[in-house]
Amino acid sequence: MAINRPSIRLLAMALKDRLTSGRCITYGVQTVSGTYNEIKKLLAAEGCSVREPDDASMAIGRTVQQDVLFKMLGFDTVESIDVSDREAPTHILNLNMPIDKSMHMGYSLVYDGGTTEHCFDIKEVLSNTVRLLKTGGIVIHHLPISGCLEHGYYQISPSLLFDFYRANNFTDIEAKIQICKSQNSGKSCYFNFTSPARLPNDFGRQALIFFTARKTAAHNDVIYPVQTANPEHYISNAKVESYLSAVYRMLPAGAAFNALQLFKKITCMYGCKRL
Repeated sequence: MAINRPSIRLLAMALKDRLTSGRCITYGVQTVSGTYNEIKKLLAAEGCSVREPDDASMAIGRTVQQDVLFKMLGFDTVESIDVSDREAPTHILNLNMPIDKSMHMGYSLVYDGGTTEHCFDIKEVLSNTVRLLKTGGIVIHHLPISGCLEHGYYQISPSLLFDFYRANNFTDIEAKIQICKSQNSGKSCYFNFTSPARLPNDFGRQALIFFTARKTAAHNDVIYPVQTANPEHYISNAKVESYLSAVYRMLPAGAAFNALQLFKKITCMYGCKRL
């Protein structure tokens, strides 16, 4: 797993206006692409204040450890969870199983940079995320939503994250869709969105969700939602909804569906910004 240049920019956007301190924990041990000075410039370009690392030697080299990045973002300690000891995580744990109560409500940030899709029991991973966060803590998920067949067990529907965290009284929910130019180029763009109804079925390339939410209260029990509406049936632009609805009624069912998907894709790509 790696935090590359676009990921650093998305982290800066998400955290620059939030009070960041305390303990941070990551799912998996993340490698960070870029030197300390390169990362510092990226954070500053997004208006994110940078805290200098305590140990200057940590900032030397072509890449930095995830500890350096998250401490630059303001966190005091950085821990990690992994099922394997290969990359020397702080905690060797299986997120498919409930986290020990000694870790509950202990962290100001849980960062999931691409682990949930590799775990069989997504329900338990999300539940553990709620348990790990202290009140006021922030969760960030950066997960594949399409174009990533066989990358993991799952490609995540955004409504899963929206519905789950809303059901558990999280607030300050924000999401960006990142669309990658190609698998390995590192070039991508993003757009902000508030509803899964805005998304087409796919973008024809790799796409990820960068999702952020804040925990507002302690939880004794985690709540599991049921999806009550299928977002693909909704038209995302209210100003033209009545016109398009009339057009769709004149088209065969398959053509109407394809026209709706094309309209959504054009709408999304029009609002994209480069990363």
